[in-house]
Amino acid sequence: MPSNASDISRGDEHRSSMALVAAQQMNESLVIESKLKRRYALEWEYLASVLDRLLLLVFSLVVFIVTFLMILVGEAMHLSYELNNN
Repeated sequence: MPSNASDISRGDEHRSSMALVAAQQMNESLVIESKLKRRYALEWEYLASVLDRLLLLVFSLVVFIVTFLMILVGEAMHLSYELNNN
């Protein structure tokens, strides 16, 4: 047990400095955690943009091919009707 007031104040200073160190470590841990979350979010955002462009390219190709095939089928039917009428 502390014998005088100076021992008590030193004990309080020690406890408060320990609490300050613990708070700083906790804060550093939270900063690192938030930086990691942000990095992961940016990686997912990049992956999403790459997939978005890739799927846009696939969609555009499918639309172009289907449109071209429909035009070919229409022309083939038109040619077939002309040959049947002659």
